[in-house]
Amino acid sequence: MSEPPKPRVLVIMDVDGTMIKNGDALRVPFYQAFEEVTGANIRGVKVNFAGNTDRAIIRQFIEVSGVNGDYEDLLARFADRFCELVDGSYDSHPSPRLLPGVRDLLEALRQHPEAALVLGTGNIRRSCEIKLRRFELLDYFPHGGGFGGDHEVRADAIRAAMEVGREAYGWDGEAWVIGDTPNDAIAAHDAGARTLLVATGMIRKENLEYADAEHVLDDLTDTARVMEILGLA
Repeated sequence: MSEPPKPRVLVIMDVDGTMIKNGDALRVPFYQAFEEVTGANIRGVKVNFAGNTDRAIIRQFIEVSGVNGDYEDLLARFADRFCELVDGSYDSHPSPRLLPGVRDLLEALRQHPEAALVLGTGNIRRSCEIKLRRFELLDYFPHGGGFGGDHEVRADAIRAAMEVGREAYGWDGEAWVIGDTPNDAIAAHDAGARTLLVATGMIRKENLEYADAEHVLDDLTDTARVMEILGLA
């Protein structure tokens, strides 16, 4: 009996702003966890969360606030407390919502014999899973992917996602990152992937069009168009 064909297209999905819009559900627990772990008040610190990784954000908070201590230890304690807070509040918070077209696209990709699905996100893995579980999306990503809790540089998270694609699915072909920020495009290209950006996050479509992405769409509602772009029509 012949083996099933290996997928030729790996689709690497961002989470925040691409699949889920969180509103103010995460910012408060993020700040609270950092302040509880370090004792530093960072409420006035300006850090760009969009397209960043949680590891990089925490490093910036540590540097700006002048906190002393081992970075890995502080990060681990922050992650534990942050995920604890999110786990206790996210499911009942009114702000998070699933973005249009996401479920239909994920289902189309899961059913396509030439596609494989993984995550490529700046999130800590545990907080990502909490978000996906609320909207019943976690089962679309049984092998995980690349996470910003493990990789400070976003391109490294994309490379990790690609490695998951190779090991879990036997993929060895074209990779696409679907995201919502210019950083998604930069990271994808650094890792050797192509990019589809959607204007469902914090950045307007006209600004995304300067990001050198292969394609920019308003959102993911046109499943057939997205599949065509990915070469899976």
